[in-house]
Amino acid sequence: MKVAIVHQDPGIREGREKGAAVHIASLREAFTANGAEVHLIEEPDGDDAIRKLMAKGPFDMVYERFSLGTGPIAAWAKSEGIAYGLEVNSPMDIEEATYRGGAIDPALREGWRAAFHSAKLVAVVSQPLVDYVTELGASPGVVRVISNGVDLSVFAPLTDRAQAREELDLSPGQIAIAFHGRLRPWHDLPLLARAVRRARNNGADLVLVCIGRGEFAEAAGDVLPPEALRISGWSDKHGVARKVGACDLVALSHSNEDATWFSPLKLREAMAQGLVPIVPALGDLPDAVLSGRAGLLYLPGDEESLAAGLYELAKDQSLRENFAEVAMKEAKRHDWTVVASRILTALGGTPACERS
Repeated sequence: MKVAIVHQDPGIREGREKGAAVHIASLREAFTANGAEVHLIEEPDGDDAIRKLMAKGPFDMVYERFSLGTGPIAAWAKSEGIAYGLEVNSPMDIEEATYRGGAIDPALREGWRAAFHSAKLVAVVSQPLVDYVTELGASPGVVRVISNGVDLSVFAPLTDRAQAREELDLSPGQIAIAFHGRLRPWHDLPLLARAVRRARNNGADLVLVCIGRGEFAEAAGDVLPPEALRISGWSDKHGVARKVGACDLVALSHSNEDATWFSPLKLREAMAQGLVPIVPALGDLPDAVLSGRAGLLYLPGDEESLAAGLYELAKDQSLRENFAEVAMKEAKRHDWTVVASRILTALGGTPACERS
């Protein structure tokens, strides 16, 4: 199988410090592990991308990440008789209007519709995106919910966890809550900081550990005392795994009930390392924690509900251990190689794991 992974977003080129770039790199490695010859085409201009595809082809499959420029590559793949898949991680027009104040040109939207209509596979990362893509022309029969995966060769329980905790200045009795990634407004970190403060005031020895890029001090430093906050810069995936693996909990504080399409990489990565998740009852997050069997759920945007959950987890080691065991087992079901196998199969390929 010869596969092209294509995207037109210059902000997530290979090696960039963004979750989307990590996603693409992980998928590329997983396609390769499944026996595919993989070519990554990163071009903001659709015509330039097509020229590269023609130069490196012929291809059996083209797998494109949905972007503002989606359309020309799908049309080219259709004209060439190549199986075309489209991966949708978010509703581009809604995000453009909400976070960047832009509007989508009707001509662009028509290009999207043609791409969705011609796709052999439309892979969405969450159930809330299913209606979105069908409204844009995707046939319900080609839509698959394929959530983000995890690299289990990197994100696994640490063998020297005590040393990793010392490196973050965490004492043995403290319960550390991990946030990792690039801080965005929709993460609502101030909500998490306030909930941590409330739980600490009730006697829970909690520490918030922020790993990545963003104004963490601005978002949490005015809420939490210095002894309850650790801020660490961006690391490669191995460094992130070491810092996250030193923690005990992972808490998501998304609170916008109108934006539930996310499939956070950080959640599954932390679960694979044995961290206990606590997440709002939004979108697919209840399913991610098996409706409360792999972690706790709380009311979206409710500081008191989140604080109560943090307090309960901090005070009950047995509960944490039980959740951690289930969370690790659930994360193992979502190795990136499994995700890639599903995509290749849907596009008509035969992954290595399925060959006799």
